[in-house]
Amino acid sequence: MRERDGLRAEEALFTIPDKDGIPITLTQERWEDHILVGHPAMAKHLEAIRLTISDPDYILQSDKRADTRLFYRLGVTEGKYSNLYVVVVIRYTASEGLVRTAYLALKPIAGGEVLWIRPRP
Repeated sequence: MRERDGLRAEEALFTIPDKDGIPITLTQERWEDHILVGHPAMAKHLEAIRLTISDPDYILQSDKRADTRLFYRLGVTEGKYSNLYVVVVIRYTASEGLVRTAYLALKPIAGGEVLWIRPRP
């Protein structure tokens, strides 16, 4: 596979801009071999991942990696998961981002700097 700004050019499941217009890609490999294996509850929530990237409630800086941010969105899943946050972890290069994982959480994690919060109407 060829390199693209430090990220392997793998088959994209989708590419969507984040709230700042930076293109974010979720690869087929990452979806099938990591997210669905490690977080099977996400299987029916691909659209929730897209919405979390494009229209998050919170964005936190990772406390482990300077090039990584965590996007949170509440209320985009249905059924027993409706009160959970969708969390999408994105690693950035100079010009794009790559989804590293996605999972469900009760609340945003403590420790990472809050970079952005959705303004209240």
